[in-house]
Amino acid sequence: MNSLLNIGLKTMRYFLVACMALITLLVFSNVVMRYIFSSSIYIAEGFSSLLFVWLTFVGAALVLYERGLIAVDILTRRLSSFNRAILDILVDCLMLAVAILFLKGSWHQTILNMNVISSSTLLPSSLLYAAGIFFSIASGAFLTLQIIKTLISIVGSKSSALKY
Repeated sequence: MNSLLNIGLKTMRYFLVACMALITLLVFSNVVMRYIFSSSIYIAEGFSSLLFVWLTFVGAALVLYERGLIAVDILTRRLSSFNRAILDILVDCLMLAVAILFLKGSWHQTILNMNVISSSTLLPSSLLYAAGIFFSIASGAFLTLQIIKTLISIVGSKSSALKY
């Protein structure tokens, strides 16, 4: 399970690097084409925008997994470890509910736009909304893992406290 998770995370990181490289290459090529040849690559702008959307959602899922989100801990810092864990579970459950709602909306938009071809990329517009599906599934899995880990730590701390 851990090795599968590590492979997935490494794949996501490589995907981010590839997106950044492609976006840089497309935008740079388009600028050079405009200034030197007074023309541009038609699909470069649309394709780089699509890559940027995917970069944002995949990056957001990674940040969620690594707990790199900006947090205000003025309240949680003063709580006991048990109460902090309960609050973490509550927050993770609320975030999981939002991820499920986001998945539902992204799924509907992806289905609606399956046959709509983007004029700037000549690809189905559903690829744009599929990034939301990926984000929802990845973040839902990460949040579920975090809830399970927190519950295990609560049960472990309670059972060790009962031994003494």
